[in-house]
Amino acid sequence: MAAKAAVTKAAAGKVAPGKAAAKAAAGTVAAGSKTARTTAGKATAGKVAAKVTPGKVTPGKVAAKATAGKVTPGKATAARATVGGAAVNAPSAGTAVGLSPVRVTAAAIKAVRGLSLAGQEVETPYGPARYSLDVPGAYSGTLLVLGHGAGGGVDAVDLVAVRDAVLGAGAAVAMVTQPYRVAGRRAPAPANQLDAAWLTVIAEMRGRVPVKNLIVGGRSSGARVACRTAVAGGAARILALAFPLHPPGRPERSRADELNTGLPTLVINGGADPFGVPEPGPTVLVEVLPGETHALSKTPGAVAALAVPFVTT
Repeated sequence: MAAKAAVTKAAAGKVAPGKAAAKAAAGTVAAGSKTARTTAGKATAGKVAAKVTPGKVTPGKVAAKATAGKVTPGKATAARATVGGAAVNAPSAGTAVGLSPVRVTAAAIKAVRGLSLAGQEVETPYGPARYSLDVPGAYSGTLLVLGHGAGGGVDAVDLVAVRDAVLGAGAAVAMVTQPYRVAGRRAPAPANQLDAAWLTVIAEMRGRVPVKNLIVGGRSSGARVACRTAVAGGAARILALAFPLHPPGRPERSRADELNTGLPTLVINGGADPFGVPEPGPTVLVEVLPGETHALSKTPGAVAALAVPFVTT
C-alpha cells in the first residue's frame, strides 16, 4: 500500500538525527513542520479495564491474572484471576505487578545509572519471559522497552541499532523476549497471551528503575503488542518498527485500528514492505524508508536516526 503524500519519506542513509523529531508535549507529535495533535477524546493511561474471558481478550484490553507469592529479583509475580470472566483493572502508570514501583527521585535516578542486567527471567501467566536492561550514565528517567517480531528475536538489526543509539542519547533500554520464544517455539502465542506477558515485564521494569517517561515499542508483532498495551502500561509514546498493516496480499485484513491509541506514535516502515505501510493519523507519524523491506535491515542507521529524537525528546 502506498502511503499518502503526508507520509514523510526518508532517503536511505541520509536521515540526519533530529529530522524526524516527534515531540510528545501536551499530546502532540511533531515531525519537521508537521504536527499531529491528539484527539480530544484520547484514552488516559491507567484507565483501561481488562475483561477476562476464557481464551480471549478484546484488542486494546489486557487480561491480568492475580496470584500472591514471594517476589525475588528477576522473578516478577504475574497477577492471576481466581474467577474467570471477572473484570479486573489493568496495570496503571507507575503500578508494578509483583515488584513495588521505584519512586522517581533524583537520588533514585542517580542510583541506577550504569545498571546493566542480562538474561533476567520474569514469571508471567504464560511462562517465563526474558529481558535485558541497560541504563546509561546519563540516564534522566526515560525508558524504552522493545519487543521482537513473531519468529525473530531481540537481536534483529533494526532493534539493536535503535537500542545502541538510544543508549548513546541517555535513555535506558530494555529488550524483551516473549515466553514462547524463551521456550524455543517460533510460532507466536495468541495476542492475549503476548499482551499479558508484556505487561508483566513492564511492571517489572517499573520495579527496577525509576521511570519518568515510558516509551514502548518493537518490530512487527512486537510493535502490535506495544500498541495494544500502551495505555494499560502507562506509556507516554509508542515506537513501531515495520508495523505489519496486513498479512501479505491481504490488504482487506487491516490492523490499522491497533495504531489508534491516542498516544503519540512513530511508525518506521520500509517502502517495499509486503505487509503494507500504514497511513498517518492525528497522533500517528509514519516514516517510510525507500527500498527497505519488512526486515528494515538495509539501513539500520537510518532507522535509529529517526527513532532517537522521538524517544528522547
